[in-house]
Amino acid sequence: GGKIFMTLWPDKKRAVLKLPLADQQALVQMDPEAFSIGSWGRQGFTLVDLARVNAAQLRVLADAAWRTVASKDLLERHPLPE
Repeated sequence: GGKIFMTLWPDKKRAVLKLPLADQQALVQMDPEAFSIGSWGRQGFTLVDLARVNAAQLRVLADAAWRTVASKDLLERHPLPE
């Protein structure tokens, strides 16, 4: 019963993350060369060009993607750091 929040294709320098739609839109507007919307975009899946983001950015995005699909129980057990 797992949920997909991120898929990586390191050899193609691409990733797909499931993000809230508002976050997806903000990223695409902020940097359309790094972030784009594919065929699953209406569900929040966002394409990422890994050559255009650094490791810290990807870490933050991966956390946001995980929080988008995680159960309420998991979110309670792993709150955001203050």
